[in-house]
Amino acid sequence: MRKSTSKKNKLNQNKQGAYSVIELMLAVFIFTITITGIVYLMIDIIKSSDKSVVINQATSLAAEGLEVVKSIAIEDYESDILSLDNFSGSLSFDAGTKIWSLTPGTVEDINSVLDQTEARNFKRVIYIDELTADETATSSLKHVQSVVTWNNNQSTTTLEMVISNWTR
Repeated sequence: MRKSTSKKNKLNQNKQGAYSVIELMLAVFIFTITITGIVYLMIDIIKSSDKSVVINQATSLAAEGLEVVKSIAIEDYESDILSLDNFSGSLSFDAGTKIWSLTPGTVEDINSVLDQTEARNFKRVIYIDELTADETATSSLKHVQSVVTWNNNQSTTTLEMVISNWTR
């Protein structure tokens, strides 16, 4: 009888060992799934952060374009801005005279380094049209758009404003 009891104890011990291996495998599986989910979440956060930085930079470039057109308008609205209708072009900066000017029919390439490994190629175009909302509108109102594109023209940011000859 004692022999059969010791055999039963050995069988019970083996079964308990088998259960612990199954439990261990299940724990490793759950741990692996959890870690995989966390890694994918971190990758998504990093991509979203990079995209946010690029959109912020493009918006800043578009705002700069509007500010430069506004500056040109303040300097000499009559000759520089009022004469433009259906204008499409870019901005150029003369480092010697430190003066911005509008260059018709061109696209401004702006290479921007976000970090040491990646550079973005932004393109900025300025559009200026006469604003005639109704018959009472004066021809001195201009609608200005600053359009910045990147990723081979797949992504775009556009800012708009209306300028007038407020000095008159």
